[in-house]
Amino acid sequence: MKKILKPISLLLVSALMLTLFACGKKITDVPGTSVKNEVTDVPDTSVKSDETRTGTEDTEDSDVTDVPGTSVKEEDTQVPGTYVLNSGTDMVYVIDENGKMVISYDLAELREKAGNEYYTFYPYSLIDVYDGKLIFSEYLPINDDTSNYGYVIYAIDPETLEIQRLWNSGGRAGNYFQAGSVYNGDLYITVSEDGIFKEYKFKKGEQGLETDLSDYCPLLETLNPENLRLYFESGDGIRNCLTKTFEDAGYLMAYDNTAQDYVRIFKDGHKEEISDMPESYCTVVHYDSDCLIYSCYSYSYDDENPTGLFYHDIKADSTKKLENYDPSNDGVVVLCYNDGLLYMFKYTGTEYGHDIKQFFTLDPVTEKSELTYELEDIPGSKNQMGIIGLADNYKVINGNIIAPAVIDKKIVWATVTWEGNKPVFTDISCPIQELSALKYGNVYYGSYTAACSECGTILEKDYVEYFQADKAQIKGADKINELLKNVADTYLADLGDGTIEPYDAEECEYHQEYPEGYCITYDATVQDVEFIKDKYFSVRMESYWYGGGAHGSTSFNQYLFDPDTGRRLTIKDFYLGSEEDFKTLCAKKTVEDLENYSEEYSSPYYTENPDDLYKDAYDTVSFEHSNISYDEDGIYLVYEPYEIGPYSSGFISIKLFGPEIYD
Repeated sequence: MKKILKPISLLLVSALMLTLFACGKKITDVPGTSVKNEVTDVPDTSVKSDETRTGTEDTEDSDVTDVPGTSVKEEDTQVPGTYVLNSGTDMVYVIDENGKMVISYDLAELREKAGNEYYTFYPYSLIDVYDGKLIFSEYLPINDDTSNYGYVIYAIDPETLEIQRLWNSGGRAGNYFQAGSVYNGDLYITVSEDGIFKEYKFKKGEQGLETDLSDYCPLLETLNPENLRLYFESGDGIRNCLTKTFEDAGYLMAYDNTAQDYVRIFKDGHKEEISDMPESYCTVVHYDSDCLIYSCYSYSYDDENPTGLFYHDIKADSTKKLENYDPSNDGVVVLCYNDGLLYMFKYTGTEYGHDIKQFFTLDPVTEKSELTYELEDIPGSKNQMGIIGLADNYKVINGNIIAPAVIDKKIVWATVTWEGNKPVFTDISCPIQELSALKYGNVYYGSYTAACSECGTILEKDYVEYFQADKAQIKGADKINELLKNVADTYLADLGDGTIEPYDAEECEYHQEYPEGYCITYDATVQDVEFIKDKYFSVRMESYWYGGGAHGSTSFNQYLFDPDTGRRLTIKDFYLGSEEDFKTLCAKKTVEDLENYSEEYSSPYYTENPDDLYKDAYDTVSFEHSNISYDEDGIYLVYEPYEIGPYSSGFISIKLFGPEIYD
């Protein structure tokens, strides 16, 4: 097995997905490993002009605006032919059928202006945009009594900040949001409520949104949420409301928990079992009046139910497995279904942590597939895009693909077209996020695998990134680069020659039967690179180790530098007291944090006894072994999971000093 370090290149724009892509050059020079020589010149990471287009050439004559939180001239900003782009970050856009931006919303700006501690305007909670209002579903206080929480669906006007509550669960178990979307000029919200399903229809009124019930409520009231799991029609990366599902498909897909069968529910209320659909857990990819496409997964080693991707012909009442497209075993990810084609990609990379993705379409009837393009991961982008759900960000509108891409070191929404066999990414002027790791330099990586010397089963996988600063931007780049590269090189050099000896011959039987359970993985990635107060240069790393069990272990390390000299700075450069004083300070601050928790919330610490917590904190903290975080607001002590609280508490951050510490 070998280790390889590669520089990134953005000669191709990134993929349309959660993780992003670029090409690299392979370099090997260490037996059993491969480590690149010291970086002296950071390659240009800009995108070639013939591979991307800005899509802004005709915006000067447009009547639309891109000012966050403002509305366009039309009264209803979510009119037929418009689509919401929600990447999972704080920037949300509405575009038209041609991919032109109609309006944008900055949720961070909205959050700051609203100043409400309960309404978070979290992007994943956004249902849709209707009548210039953002529709959210969140877990909130039901009323003024903040001790009673439940699911609340509300609309907020981003201009007036007026909030209208549309529905709440009453804090009762079993009441929750099911699905919702804008359809035929109305907003539909499907919920489970007091033992039945309901669908509310909202229209624009003089005093806000007016409520009515959809035409399908009499049918829904005959269905029991405890017995049925509903699947709403989805396609083009869009989850539709129940009314649109019935109108388009003619039926509603569901799993009957009592009969343990998948069924179709028709408008007159009768049900039909879907033949050949296994009892194992299935994900419905798409369904309409002609077909049903679903995938089945196995969650245990002894599960004998079939797995794979399946196509069910409704008229013929027959099912076939689409061979070589098993999401469980073939590394296939289904993105969406549009106009008779499945849009998918497949992992084909040979190095752990650095994948090559093949994007292709598949006609499920003929099983003819067509490769569209191949793209490689971009180091330095993994954590920043990690929260984005891949399928949700891949849309096909009127035959045009719209998805996130990396253009000019920024993640943006883009359309994808082809010139011959070459993909062309066009920026549609809907920025998502800047890749901070690429703003001030480049990110390189090392990949390592180790196999059992007897049976050849892979038992260890490691992926390590490291940042290299651009000398043209950072005067102290040489020293910074040397330190960060040495950290990665040292870790990789200590891993060994790529083989692991088994304890005995019997262990190989377990290796081959449970290969994933016996494989240790470690990933260290560059999360953020930034200036603090315009005079300190920060590189933040995060790592995740997994060695079996329910979960792995997460840790972080922040490197702070003087950008002019390249000298690494530590807490001792800011706190001039003794280590004893530092331990005492941290212990006191930790106890103060404990006292901030009310009875409504559980403490993140192992103990709620102040004296015991003081001792635990005092014994844990030191100059050399404590994680310190630096940002514009000050300096923080960060306890990692298990240090002073359970894994479920995550990182516990204690503010030690305000921004004046940097003066």
